[in-house]
Amino acid sequence: APQVGVNLRIMVCNPKPFTPEFGTIFVNPRIIEVSNHEDVQAEKCLSFPQMRVPVKRPVSVKVQAVDCDGKPFTRTLQGMEARLFQQGYDHLNGFVHVDRVADNVRERLQPDLDNLVEVYLRD
Repeated sequence: APQVGVNLRIMVCNPKPFTPEFGTIFVNPRIIEVSNHEDVQAEKCLSFPQMRVPVKRPVSVKVQAVDCDGKPFTRTLQGMEARLFQQGYDHLNGFVHVDRVADNVRERLQPDLDNLVEVYLRD
């Protein structure tokens, strides 16, 4: 965290959450290439409980990062792993999945989003 003088952006991506050995730690990740082919799939996010929304994303991404030992690596992620990475990467950049939905979907979701704000401000 920058507040304590550690300027690292860290995320863990694990397409098989019940098997931790499949998880990868990405330190200061960067997407350096995206596929031209995109698809739309429903996504959920812990920040928005019970809100499953269709999000369009590239089906593969090429990523550069550093591992926990400080060694740089490059990896191409595809399918669900690419989608999970992109959602986590969005969080590092201040975006959430509802920021990526089509305008007509956003209009439909807006009352639920407004309700979440109300609940948050009330608590």
